[in-house]
Amino acid sequence: MFVGTIPAGGTIKLERELELPKGDYMVESWFAGYGLGGTIKVPAEAKRLTVW
Repeated sequence: MFVGTIPAGGTIKLERELELPKGDYMVESWFAGYGLGGTIKVPAEAKRLTVW
């Protein structure tokens, strides 16, 4: 599990390598955390990938 601290309005980039068979994929990710007095989930923009 990754644990880190960034300033308000800051950004973070996390990445990893995947071995995918040929085909089309939709990839979406979420950041889950605490804010506004409770838990929040912030979506990242979904991406379409074509592996050939």
